[in-house]
Parts: sequence; C-alpha cells; structure tokens
Amino acid sequence: MFHNNIVTIQANAILVSDAHYNPLRQDFLSFLNAILRTEIQTSQLILMGDIFGFLAGEITYFKKQNQEIIDKINHLANKIEIIYLEGNHDYNLENIFSNVKIITRKSQPLQCEFWDNTKYQSEIKTRKVMLAHGDIYTPKSYDLYTSIIRNSALLKILNFIDITNWLTKRIDFWLREKNLVHEFTDFEKFAIKRLYKYKYAKADLIIEGHFHQGKSYKTYTNLPAFGIENQYFSFLDKKIIKFQSKN
Repeated sequence: MFHNNIVTIQANAILVSDAHYNPLRQDFLSFLNAILRTEIQTSQLILMGDIFGFLAGEITYFKKQNQEIIDKINHLANKIEIIYLEGNHDYNLENIFSNVKIITRKSQPLQCEFWDNTKYQSEIKTRKVMLAHGDIYTPKSYDLYTSIIRNSALLKILNFIDITNWLTKRIDFWLREKNLVHEFTDFEKFAIKRLYKYKYAKADLIIEGHFHQGKSYKTYTNLPAFGIENQYFSFLDKKIIKFQSKN
C-alpha cells in the first residue's frame, strides 16, 4: 500500500531476497505456489532483488527461460500486493510484470512505514523503514557499471546480435555455477558501515539483501539468500523462517 509516496508495510508482509532462480534452483517456484495455496499466508510480498539468476526486459532468452515464474508472479499479484525492488541480476522489469510495483535502483532505498503497537503501549506508533536490494551507496565506478548494464538501447542491440543465443547461454551457464555463499567474518563491522551509509535516513529499521548474510545487528538486517537456504523474512515476527517445500 502506498500512502503519500511512502510504502506501508503490512503486518503480515513477507520479504524474500536473492533467490537467483534458474533451471537448477527452482525452490522459489514452490514457495510462490505455497503462497497461492495459502500454506504461507500473507497479503504483501516484497521481493528484494536478484530473484532471478538473470532477467532484463530486453533479453528474450532469459524471459523465455523464466516465463513460468514470471507468469506465477503476475498471477499472484492479482491476489496480493507485490513490491519488487530491482537487484543487480534483475532490472528493466516494468514491461515484464503487470500489477507489480517495480522499484528501480535509482529509487532505492525505498522509504516505508509500519504501525507498531506493542503490549507496553496503548497507542500505535509509526515506524520508519528503509528497504534496498543492497547495491547502493557504492563507488562511482560501480555506479557507472550499473548504468551501462541497464542501458536499454545497449541491451536491445545485444539481444539482436545474439541470434543463436551464443552469448546468453554462456552467461546462463556461468550464473548457474556461481557461488552464492559469502559469509562475512565480521558481520558487526560490516553492519556498522552500512548503518553509517544510512545515517541521514534516521530509520527505525533498515533491511537489505544482496550480501546473503541472514543476520541482524541493532537496526540493520541483511536478509538471507533464498537461493542458498530457502529462507525468507517474516515482518510480523521480525525473524527468518525456513521454507519447507511440499512439492
């Protein structure tokens, strides 16, 4: 729900990041099916980026490869609210997903609010939350790189010359073998640095993906990579939950 250009996070919201979905990593499809069957109950699904191994609106090969899950997300968006924060593996998505609110990298961090009513307080307080995939507040060299890979004209040219899918297949198989495990030796030090990046936001809670840590420090939470642990974040409980596939 958007109110005055600020997202209202619903009490039973679910956040998922870094599924890196591909033909060898398909548990996220089962996860969406579980929501559709109401085995997992939520009225708001927030996709925190890198949901796909790769997906861009201009590249035909990856749209065809991911068509089943694209259709599933579009179908689910007719039943619940879906907010999709683009990552560094999935971008230029506006023409792919209908009825899904797409948040580009330039629009991140996304300012949100939620109403906090604790057992110690009779009144409901509005809390401020900042959401981002995580590849923001980066060096200018990385910013330049991201602008190049998101350039629609360039992607259309690459798609045109990739007649036999020689390029996209190479990218595809490289991504399938990519190691998603990146456990930091000092998460607290990392979290302090990230909190400093957000110092002017004055948020009650900061949530990011991208780094695949599945840990929290003070007001900072870095989500786990669904593609590694099949875990998602329950906003109601403020905790990470393991998804057990039934199909």
